[in-house]
Amino acid sequence: MSSHELADWLRLTLIPGIGGERQRRLLKAFGLPEAIFAARQSALAELIGDKLARALHDHDASEAIAATLAWAEQPGNTLLTLADADYPQRLLELRPVAVGRREPGFVGHVELDATVERLADDADR
Repeated sequence: MSSHELADWLRLTLIPGIGGERQRRLLKAFGLPEAIFAARQSALAELIGDKLARALHDHDASEAIAATLAWAEQPGNTLLTLADADYPQRLLELRPVAVGRREPGFVGHVELDATVERLADDADR
């Protein structure tokens, strides 16, 4: 995935008021984040309302995106999007949970191995 495509995924996650459910609704309607950002405001507003449609186009997350892309270039760091083949499919099937920790200067960091293991155990019960 190109850094531009990854930046669009990050940008989508950084817009205040547009959480996981709205992100999934937008992705379902428009496809990849690039198409979401290219969509007309009126089309976006039908799904998420005028205020959030304006925020989607106007919010500047460039500093956070740059910091996260720089972090991702460091050895041992990886960012996965829903479009990545390596994204755990079980996570797509489960209800979102708030697990992880925030580090200063980064979008976020999820303890993915422990999360996947716990969610898989919960789903098997």
